[in-house]
Amino acid sequence: MTTVLGPVSTALEADLRTWARRHGIVVWLDVDGHYSSFVDRLTELVVPYQVRAFRGSHLELMLALELLAGGVEKTPLVIHLPGFTEETVRTTPQFELYVAGVRYRKALDTLVTEAASGVCARRRSRRFREGAISHSPEPMRGFRQWSTNARAVSRRTFE
Repeated sequence: MTTVLGPVSTALEADLRTWARRHGIVVWLDVDGHYSSFVDRLTELVVPYQVRAFRGSHLELMLALELLAGGVEKTPLVIHLPGFTEETVRTTPQFELYVAGVRYRKALDTLVTEAASGVCARRRSRRFREGAISHSPEPMRGFRQWSTNARAVSRRTFE
């Protein structure tokens, strides 16, 4: 199965790749869980870093991480922790990795702005952010369709 990423997901994956390469262990606290479906798709891709995610079981995540911990070489790693904040992660078994690594932050609004740059007019990007992000349970999926439409409009405008 081939997973194709849209423009926002592609920008996000590139940013995560840079962070993982630079810092080694990247802990992504996603309090609202906006990025969970993206992380699930990311695990299907061949990327130059490992991706592990909390999906309701700390034990399951710990066992998945245990396989990466052994060895001499530092494995670039992104750990996605949806539903956790800086405070709540302190009470989890993953706190040790949180302290050892770096926290990744990317506001959805910022991500959409960065990904939309050069794809569509700033006005259209702002309209999407104000509407879809605040009302959609899966805003990244909505952006894929929206950006496809925006590119089609831009092509027609400049032809």
